[in-house]
Amino acid sequence: MSQLLLHELDDTGPGLRLAVGVSRSGKTHGVRQQVYRAVRAGVPTIVLDRMLEWTQLPADVTRVAVGVSAETGVGLAAEWLAEGARLAIVRTRDVERDGLLACEWAIADRAEHRAVVVPEVHRLAPNNGAPLSQALEDCALAWAHHGVSLYADTQRLSLCHRTLTEQMRELRVHAVGGDVDLARLRELGGRELSDAAQECARRLVAGEPGWHVSIRTVALPPYELRREPA
Repeated sequence: MSQLLLHELDDTGPGLRLAVGVSRSGKTHGVRQQVYRAVRAGVPTIVLDRMLEWTQLPADVTRVAVGVSAETGVGLAAEWLAEGARLAIVRTRDVERDGLLACEWAIADRAEHRAVVVPEVHRLAPNNGAPLSQALEDCALAWAHHGVSLYADTQRLSLCHRTLTEQMRELRVHAVGGDVDLARLRELGGRELSDAAQECARRLVAGEPGWHVSIRTVALPPYELRREPA
């Protein structure tokens, strides 16, 4: 397999990646593993940690990580990354404000691949008919030009702005149970995709979180269920 194809298939190169699923379905764990791989590859990354979920890091990641309080915010995180840190965790309650600041940082230097991690991305990009902010739209539509990675998750796919959900390089579908979100999955990938999400839900109820299907760029069946290793 060529190096170019390997780059297209890995999860450390630029692109939008979204994980969707109910709480405790394993989506946050899966996003973290992807982000750790990007950080290990040297990608400077800002994580917006609204729910204080990024408190324990692998030892090799901890050595290049900087914990940031809400008082210091995205600006200081960007300074530390410029000085050589690879991961900065911003503990924030205002994902809308800090998400836009992080996106502006991510697109500011096209020569450097930068990454932003946004939990509950429906807060930053709601499906309300309004246009996206310029910085977020650039991340969504021109990530290849800017060299940006956006790792995001949401419990409700139907609440996310369609410009975001329809430009995904990768969509990870975990357990989904609501009728509206299952209908949105059928729009994206047919009944086979909503059936796969319901199978993930059945396995979650049986005590097996983490099952998902991974869609790269275009949703085409068959969908293979996978599980991110612990």
